[in-house]
Amino acid sequence: MQKLCAAYIWQDATADRRDKIKQYTSQHFDQVKWFVEKRQHCDMDPNERPVLRKAVKWVKDNNAEYVTTHVRQNGKRKLESLIWFSQQTFDFHVLEMPSLTRENVHHAVQFASDDIQVIAAKTRSALQQIKADIADGKAHISHAGNMISKLGAPDPSLANKSKSAKVLERTMSLYHSHLKDMRAEGLSFAAMADRLNRLSVSPPFNTVFDEDLKKYITFKPGDANYKIWHSTSVRNYFLRGELNCTCEEKRDAQQIKTRTSDEKGGG
Repeated sequence: MQKLCAAYIWQDATADRRDKIKQYTSQHFDQVKWFVEKRQHCDMDPNERPVLRKAVKWVKDNNAEYVTTHVRQNGKRKLESLIWFSQQTFDFHVLEMPSLTRENVHHAVQFASDDIQVIAAKTRSALQQIKADIADGKAHISHAGNMISKLGAPDPSLANKSKSAKVLERTMSLYHSHLKDMRAEGLSFAAMADRLNRLSVSPPFNTVFDEDLKKYITFKPGDANYKIWHSTSVRNYFLRGELNCTCEEKRDAQQIKTRTSDEKGGG
């Protein structure tokens, strides 16, 4: 009687995992039917994955064995995968856990569940210690050496605003640097626009969250000339960059002046 098996693997499995399962199945089975799950389905519940469901049906219809490379192939988490294995009525073989069988899988489920409880307890304990340290006016030092002086996530609106400001500053600095270099070559704004278009460099429309910058954007999404440089847009971005640089220089000069005054004891 022929020994049959269903080999289940993810579409993006590594070459090493593919080689291992091919080697094992070719040595232990007379016929192998492959079931390759698309990556976008791998985050689904095991019982809802289309290819895995086909593999299970084929195994049951043909009295075959189910073979896969590792436990996590069958669920997003180890415990979820082990519970799935414990619910099956057919024989299976997991290359990374060759001792796992239908007879002992319930033990593996219990161990995995206990591990989660232990980790959760350690996390709660660590959080309580951090809270206690902060309440005593001390900063907690983590195992990684990081200093924790407060708990809680920042206000999302403030965090997004800060992130947007940094993106705008970096983007404007980058574009102004290129525009300034071309301007130094003696190019007109029209010639600069032509060069940018020939290089397929799009204007930085991702900075539209900046209200002051919106007035520099001539075209909107859907327009035929969207993402095309014109002499006016080059000029406006260039002048905006010059303005930013001037403001930064003034700010730096003021900081130097203040620092020097403090060092001299002035007011």
